[in-house]
Amino acid sequence: MELSKTSMPALSELQFKPQYPIPDGKHFPYLIHHYCETSFLPTTHREQNSLTAHLHTVWMHRAMLDPCLFHGTLFCASAHLDYFHSTPHSPRTLYHQSQALKLVRERLKGNDVSYEAAATVLALIYYNMSAYNTESALIHRNGLLKILALNQHKSGPDFESLNGVINLILLGFSIVLNQEPPSTRLVMSLATIRPYNLLQRAIERVTQRPTSILTGATISQLRSVLDFIIKTDHVSTDDISVRYTDDTKPMIMPESSLVGYSQTAQNINECCDLAVDIFRSIFEIALYPTSVQAPIDRTAALKRLRSIFQKLDLTDWQKHVPEVYVWVCFTAAAACSAPVERIPYITAPTPLLSASDSVELLLTREASGYFRWLVEFV
Repeated sequence: MELSKTSMPALSELQFKPQYPIPDGKHFPYLIHHYCETSFLPTTHREQNSLTAHLHTVWMHRAMLDPCLFHGTLFCASAHLDYFHSTPHSPRTLYHQSQALKLVRERLKGNDVSYEAAATVLALIYYNMSAYNTESALIHRNGLLKILALNQHKSGPDFESLNGVINLILLGFSIVLNQEPPSTRLVMSLATIRPYNLLQRAIERVTQRPTSILTGATISQLRSVLDFIIKTDHVSTDDISVRYTDDTKPMIMPESSLVGYSQTAQNINECCDLAVDIFRSIFEIALYPTSVQAPIDRTAALKRLRSIFQKLDLTDWQKHVPEVYVWVCFTAAAACSAPVERIPYITAPTPLLSASDSVELLLTREASGYFRWLVEFV
């Protein structure tokens, strides 16, 4: 029987519920609290019907009743802590990962293709990818696809929302690998998505607000990029070469004054400036490989972008310019030449995407469509 969303226990009840589906461990409350409060954006920064809301309620409720998903959830929390402490593969993380794997294998032998089994494998995919272990993540992804093939007749609101989370992670992983998403009925099509949709949405949000954290110069640069993408959609490379010469000149602008802006605003504007530089560098190198003019140092721009990201809290982006942040991250990801380089730019916005998107994954699909277009020129 499916769990009603209205009957889901409150987050506070989950955090301090004393009964566990496995023998009690002293670290359980700490990991559960971290999973609920830190692994995702807080409840005040999520949309009501978002995937994060599902993870906070249905996922956690099922985990508290099921040994397999419980180990998988504790593995998520522990792996997330490892990342922040720069201590990958801690004994605690490896323990919960091994127990989750053991229980998943047992269930698959018995043809158990439940929500809990699929969710546990999904957790293994995402956090192995986040730990730069793409080979293990790929093995788990192939296993998940087999589970989904056996699970295709399952229905109900719980499975619909889980499928949304699965789509989010599989689309992100396909971008890390720079491969087409797996061909399943679950992974939503990008056919209706245009490469300019993401930045168009971002600029619309910024301009609709009475005040903006972005400077006028930053907004003008983003508009120039948007105009370029719109004009070059569906045209040949030769035509893009002509248009690029004319249409990117407005991007080369004097730095705007940030006097009077908060440090957060200064950092966000610099991230936008760097992303515009990275975008321009992609086309400079792709269209004019023999140019004698020194290209923008893309490596230095990416390195600087990573360093500024560390100074900003994800809630700052979510509060002010969430779509701009996604555009910045996916622009950087497209400029990277290897999966290991793309991982941080895809995992970083994932909590924001899950807090913004419902099962339709509109923002995620717009970001994926933009990446697919841009990476063709790298």
